[in-house]
Amino acid sequence: RGTAAAANAADYAALAEGELRAALGIVGSSASTVEKLGSPFRRRFTTAWCWAEVLHHAVMGMPAVGEDVRLRAQKIRQLKLLLESRLCISRRGRWYSELAKEILRAEGVSPAMHVAAEGLSEGEAPPISATVEVDLTSEPAASQEVVPVPLNPAPAAPLPRL
Repeated sequence: RGTAAAANAADYAALAEGELRAALGIVGSSASTVEKLGSPFRRRFTTAWCWAEVLHHAVMGMPAVGEDVRLRAQKIRQLKLLLESRLCISRRGRWYSELAKEILRAEGVSPAMHVAAEGLSEGEAPPISATVEVDLTSEPAASQEVVPVPLNPAPAAPLPRL
């Protein structure tokens, strides 16, 4: 019964996904639609917003997909589409959370952490610093000299009183 319910919900989600893709594809063809999408209030009255709502309810209301690889891949694809659509701003955190959970089950911890970090950093300015990767599992190269640090360093000379 659970698998049949998941497949039925997946069918509704697939329909909504196709309609949302079609609605997003024709957004630029109408000046009024472009104007509506520019307004935070009026964008709720577009076809794309309505299909994003339908897809949200279909994906989030879907029963657990279990070990079904096809359904998990479909759910991941649909969550990514919802995030790419830039609609339904108040639900984006939940979509990122659900996407990270599904990617954790499908691909592992590292890709899921990247999705979670992307969700947390959404809306923030990009960092100024560069990313540094450190491999703590390998031995240091011969050119890298390891200098021991004393546990109890000698106290510094006292500063003169003014």
